[in-house]
Amino acid sequence: MATQDKLLAGFNRLRDKAGTTVTVRYFAQTIGSIYDDDYSLAQSGNNLLFSGIVFPLSPKSSEDMVLLEQGKINHQDMKLFMPGSILLNMPTGSLYVCDLRIGSPAQKYVIKEGGGTPWEIQGTEIYKKVYISRLIGGSLFGA
Repeated sequence: MATQDKLLAGFNRLRDKAGTTVTVRYFAQTIGSIYDDDYSLAQSGNNLLFSGIVFPLSPKSSEDMVLLEQGKINHQDMKLFMPGSILLNMPTGSLYVCDLRIGSPAQKYVIKEGGGTPWEIQGTEIYKKVYISRLIGGSLFGA
């Protein structure tokens, strides 16, 4: 068994024991007209369910503290460790956005811009760490 297979199997066992249900919903953006900057969202495709591990920010993590100092994340944000094969970070300029629903009852979260780090070995993404913010009032924007 190759190294990446062993690591992937270990991460999957960890998710099975400590994981929380996460639902991803993808949305397509449509822009009104050339004179109107408003846009609307329509759900694109089916919901995607997987198991992920959610942690609060850690004062012992230098990466967390640097991102806090830079203002890229807030003290209320969380870290989500998830399978590396799932696409969450849409390319810059993409007409797609996504939100996350975590736990039961589900709370809505959005991925922080540029907040994802894939961890890979020999070209295989084992897991991703993404920073997420809770959506207050259910609004997809403004978080």
